[in-house]
Amino acid sequence: MITAKTRALLAFVAQHEPIRAFDAFSRFDGAGEHETTFAHRLNHLGDRGLLVNTGKTGRAVWSTTALARRQLMQMPPPGADAIVPPRQVNVMNTPVYQPAPATHYRAGAFDFAACPSLTAGGPTPFTGATS
Repeated sequence: MITAKTRALLAFVAQHEPIRAFDAFSRFDGAGEHETTFAHRLNHLGDRGLLVNTGKTGRAVWSTTALARRQLMQMPPPGADAIVPPRQVNVMNTPVYQPAPATHYRAGAFDFAACPSLTAGGPTPFTGATS
């Protein structure tokens, strides 16, 4: 898996190859890391076979390999892997949920309504559900 930053670095090196490590560090937009860390990143890409060091000893000059160019061609364009924002529901303008009315009840389901309740010691007739 190649990250977006690695993809951008490979595309930068492919566009400016061959490029010295120091030039890549100073001109690569979005490096935002220490020079040593950037050099380790280039070396890691070299170990993975995506970059090749064509410079002499002590002078790192990097170029992309055929594998890197092939992977750059197969990758989706930047932003294609962007995360989809979560669904937003406008709760102020949506109708209030009303469940479907029950159409059938078992026989004797409302027999309790015929029995008066006792409130404060006296009978209270059933007046229906309160809301």
